[in-house]
Amino acid sequence: FSLGRVVRGLGGAFIRGMSLKPYLLWGKPKDAGFYVWLVPFGALAAYIATGIAGLILVAKSIRRPMAEVRLLVVFALVFGLSGAWWGAHNRTFWTPVVVALLVLVGIGYAWLFESRRLRRLAIPIGTGFVVILMVANLFGGMLARHSDHDDRSTVIVELHSRARPEDVIVVHDSRIYRLLDYYAPVLQVYPVVRGQRGEREPFRSMNQRAAVAARDALESGHRLFISSDALGQLSPRDALRLPEYVSLIEEPGFTYADPFIGLTYTMRTFRGRSQKRAF
Repeated sequence: FSLGRVVRGLGGAFIRGMSLKPYLLWGKPKDAGFYVWLVPFGALAAYIATGIAGLILVAKSIRRPMAEVRLLVVFALVFGLSGAWWGAHNRTFWTPVVVALLVLVGIGYAWLFESRRLRRLAIPIGTGFVVILMVANLFGGMLARHSDHDDRSTVIVELHSRARPEDVIVVHDSRIYRLLDYYAPVLQVYPVVRGQRGEREPFRSMNQRAAVAARDALESGHRLFISSDALGQLSPRDALRLPEYVSLIEEPGFTYADPFIGLTYTMRTFRGRSQKRAF
């Protein structure tokens, strides 16, 4: 459990796009796009905070039937604690909380806008919030995932034409791996897990298995196809512990985009050449 995972899961339940993940999780350098994508999340936080504040402030000063509000609060707390415990980063667990939260925020705004001074702001604020969420979900979660931007089929076709059964393919444990494992069963495909997860079992054993397979292929003079995101986890020379008599020859690779992650990767290709002399 961590606050960051809660924010990620709850925010993802509202905003379907993967806009901030490359920056926060996969080391993409912060550029202008990072600050642009902060806008919908900031608007979301401000909208919810203002609605909850209105709910609390008006409830303290005016007598209201609070049974429904208490029920919604208990509902949100129960599902929120369950979601934070079982999968804080998974937006699926936060969907019931989103429903209760929006109803509570709506009640808060309704109570606030009973004032004549604030009533004229109701439509602009509500409309603006809906438009911001629609635009964020359109560009972050729908258009970006269109098949025109999806090169994952290209990865399968390229590897089918380039790789031989004795070659080894190492990719990050993502949709790319599952697609290769399903559509290219004749190829040797191994997943690796990055970061702190990769240091825990059973992921550490998974990474070691990929490293051993890659090392054996290179020592035998075969090729290693390794994606650039997995390359940081398994350096061809250091992590694979290649003997000094095995030299690496890099061959031309190819690039591909994963719209579900929002990054472009390079499939690098290495061939091992043994310089060990037989006596």
